[in-house]
Order: sequence, then structure tokens, then C-alpha cells
Amino acid sequence: MVLSLPLESIEAIQSCSGSLELVHFLAPPNDKALQSFLNASQSWLSRYGGTRRMTLATDMALSGFPEQNNKGPFSVFTVDAFPDSKQALDYLQEVSLHNENAPPDFFSYMLVLKPEPSMKILAVLRKLYVVQPLLGLLFPVDRSLDFKPDVHLNQPERNATQEKLDEFRTRDLKAPFYNINLNRFYDPPQDGVSKEEYYKEFSQETAKITGPRLLGLGAYPAVSGNVLTVLEDGSPRQHSLQDQWDNFLLVYYPQRQDYLDVIPSFPDEIVEQRAKAYQRGVQIPSVEYKGTSHDSNAPETGGQSRGIFRQCGM
Repeated sequence: MVLSLPLESIEAIQSCSGSLELVHFLAPPNDKALQSFLNASQSWLSRYGGTRRMTLATDMALSGFPEQNNKGPFSVFTVDAFPDSKQALDYLQEVSLHNENAPPDFFSYMLVLKPEPSMKILAVLRKLYVVQPLLGLLFPVDRSLDFKPDVHLNQPERNATQEKLDEFRTRDLKAPFYNINLNRFYDPPQDGVSKEEYYKEFSQETAKITGPRLLGLGAYPAVSGNVLTVLEDGSPRQHSLQDQWDNFLLVYYPQRQDYLDVIPSFPDEIVEQRAKAYQRGVQIPSVEYKGTSHDSNAPETGGQSRGIFRQCGM
């Protein structure tokens, strides 16, 4: 039995039929501690039928965090997939035991996702070799448009600034990257409509507009899902992540420049719809984790001793 996980989280996970994905944010005290966890968690995945889809290192916080150093509270995250809730819960038991005995400054925060079907369709379509060149012709991206963070990124509480965008531009703009989109929705404007139904409709409508342009560039949603529950460890770092998150989206871009070009090319209606739908949003560019230290990405805290996972703000 999974006794160390909160009952609310267990029930939320068990209510999901089909596959689940776990997005696990980490800010270890050093690279040795991170490698130890990654090795141990890989063995747990093998034991319980899970698959590690990717391990990424954060580059900077483009929007959503007011920290002056433009860094979010974590430095690395993993994405793991499970065929069903039982196997995911067995794995989470191992992770929670690790957290109970981890160093005081080993920050750990996790989203449990129910994969979103419409975005998965886009990820499948991009594998068809005719799709990218065809959509690139049908939905051309105007690369002359100016990216304005106060227009294209700033929804409530996003804290996007020109300074952060300028920092993003200092990176290798020809290099690939992944962009985290972590979102909280307003309550549905219609009575009797659940947030899940509201998000599903919103996601499908926006995907019809943004999807062809992304695929035409070779970009695609690598991970997308509704947040079933949030698990955190009580670390002082978690305060800037803690929220009633509804959706997680991780988009792959072949080049950073593609991101700078495609966002301004979306129709004005997308900007307007996002402003009406999102109560809070976070965007964090990330790259493949290469096994080198990324400790500088995480702000210092006076880490305190913590217990096991507990449910956060859902």
C-alpha cells in the first residue's frame, strides 16, 4: 500500500484510467546527489513498468517568476510515462521514501498528468515526412514580426520583461530547445462546465490555429496533459511553483529562433483567448540534460528538513 502519499492524491491518480505521465522538478544540492537520484529512479521505473521519456535542464525562466536572476526554483526535471495508475503509485512510493531520507536541500516537486489527446495527435502527425513542408507552405511564418513580451507573453502574473527576452536571445538561436508552459485557468465562464471540459475545448480550438504553424517549423508538443494532482516536499523553494495548476505543455522547437518567430505570427485572437483563459502562466526554456552541474540555476534557500510528499494546492 502507498501509505506515505496523501489520500487526495492517491484518489486523484486512481481515478484516471489509462496512461499517466509524471513531471518531476528537481533542484539537488550538487550533481552527485542528482545522479544518485536519477540512477535510483531509473531502477524503480524498470521495476514498475515505467519509461523515462526525457531528462531536461532548465535554461532560464522566461516568464512567470519575478526573481531578479531570471531563474526558476529548480534546475532539472524528468518526464516519466506509466501505462496505468497502479504502476505510477508504486513508483511514487519509492520516490516519496527517497524524499524522506534525502538531504535537506534536495528540492522535489511533481505534477501528475493525464495526457491530453488533441496535442498527442499533433505529435503523431509531425512524424509524417510530408507534413512539415506542406504546412510550412500553407501556414508560412512571418519572421519579420517583432516579439513583444508585454503583448505576446504577459498574461496575469507572468512577469515577462524585455530584459528576460534579451537574455534568451544571448543563447545559441540555432540550437534546439524545449519550452515549458505551465498554466492555471480561470473558472469556466459558463455554469455547469468543468475546468477539464473548458480546457479541452480551449486546447482543441487553439491547437487548430497554432498546431499547423508549429508543425510547419518542425516544432511539436512533446508532452501535454491535464494536472491530476501536485506533489511537493515542503521545501522553501516551492513557494514560487505552488499553485492550482491545470495544464502542463512542453513544446519542442528545432531552433530557438523558431520560437521567437512563431509566437508573434499567431493571430491576435490567440493572444486574446489566452488572456481570457489563463489566470497564471509560466514559460521556462529547457535543454537536454548532459550530466554537468546546473546548480547555479537554483536560488539559494535556507533549506529545512522535510518529510514526505504532501499534496499542494489542488
